[in-house]
Amino acid sequence: MSKAIRVRKLWSYWAMVFCFLCPYLIAEETSNATPYSDTLYVSDSLKVALRSGPSTKHRIIDFLTSGTTLKAVAHSTDNQWIKVINPNLKQGWIKQEYTATSPAARMLLARSQSQSQLLKQKINDHTNQYQSLRQQLEQSHKKVQTLQAALNKTQQEYKALLEISQNAKSLDESNRTLHKQLEQLEIQQEQLTIENHLLKNDKHIKGITQGTLAVLCGVLLAIYIPKLNPKKRRSGWDDI
Repeated sequence: MSKAIRVRKLWSYWAMVFCFLCPYLIAEETSNATPYSDTLYVSDSLKVALRSGPSTKHRIIDFLTSGTTLKAVAHSTDNQWIKVINPNLKQGWIKQEYTATSPAARMLLARSQSQSQLLKQKINDHTNQYQSLRQQLEQSHKKVQTLQAALNKTQQEYKALLEISQNAKSLDESNRTLHKQLEQLEIQQEQLTIENHLLKNDKHIKGITQGTLAVLCGVLLAIYIPKLNPKKRRSGWDDI
């Protein structure tokens, strides 16, 4: 058997031994991990490998970006590796030097920028609301002025109507008084007319009476005067 064949057999043997012992070694390292709970963040490194065990020999199961929030559940005995759970609930090991107890500066900056944008948006929204409320207030103020002017005009018209009503009332009272006076005058006129008619009748009666008396006086005079002065009647023989 050649030397090269012996070397190949030796390497094959050691490879088989290593493959046989590797799971036990991994289990031993994992069992030596100290459990604890904490929240960690991936540091400013662009990408960090998440491995199946606490060494670079273990396979990579995922890559974590800067700022990823992790849940720490255990750490290795040498405190170089930390067993974490990523947001996708995948468990793995990451080097402690790639973690931080506070968010990374890039993450904080992004968060601050996001918050700044939100605040700017809120400020813009509040500004727009303020402008809208101010316009509504100005419109309401104009409406109040218009209503106040209309109210003043209505009050003036009411005062004018009240004055007219009072004048109308006074005129109505005056009209009633004049109407009563007119009725009294009409009654007085009727009375005067009746009295005048009676006076005319009295004068007519007096005239008739006076005429009758005058006639009677004339008749009486005609009768009695000749008797008062008797004259002898001359006969025709005495004239011869």
